[in-house]
Amino acid sequence: MTAAIPERRPTTEQISGVIERVTFHNVDSGFCVLRVKTRGHREETTVIGSLPSVTAGEWLVAEGCWVRDREHGLQFKATMMKTVPPTTAEGIERYLGSGLVKGIGPILATVLALAAASDTIARGILLLAVYSAGLAVPFLLTALGIGQFLRFYQNFRKYLHAVEVFSGALLIFVGGLVFVNKLTWLSGKLTFLNRFSL
Repeated sequence: MTAAIPERRPTTEQISGVIERVTFHNVDSGFCVLRVKTRGHREETTVIGSLPSVTAGEWLVAEGCWVRDREHGLQFKATMMKTVPPTTAEGIERYLGSGLVKGIGPILATVLALAAASDTIARGILLLAVYSAGLAVPFLLTALGIGQFLRFYQNFRKYLHAVEVFSGALLIFVGGLVFVNKLTWLSGKLTFLNRFSL
């Protein structure tokens, strides 16, 4: 009788962390490659496994084992994965800024996350009001100043042809300097403008 050789199985571990980036996700099969910021690791961890849907900013809990891929290095191969909607301000910001919600980019996602994490409702409302005002003020100033601009343009119109001719000549002159590789000559002549720099 021969003794059976015990099969070496990799030890199963559980990791959790914020999904920083969805590197790849196949909607049909659910296979995904994720970059996850896990506790106890300085660098992001590559996690491979299967999820029906996944978004950056979600909290991931995964069970599996560590494998070393020849091409991609150390990875966590998950046998079980589940995601939890974000609860931290950073997670909410990354989740909203991931493009999942149309019309919310990284800046608005930051403002919304800060407003959600505010100590009081009034502070959150103030943050959102300031952001909204920042969008509206340029349009309001344009609407208020359009009459003055049109009056200025009526007076300036008589000089428009001269401005076009001068601009065209200047463009041809600079283009000629670029063509003969003498643009540095022009920058040497304009050094007096350096005193106006910040």
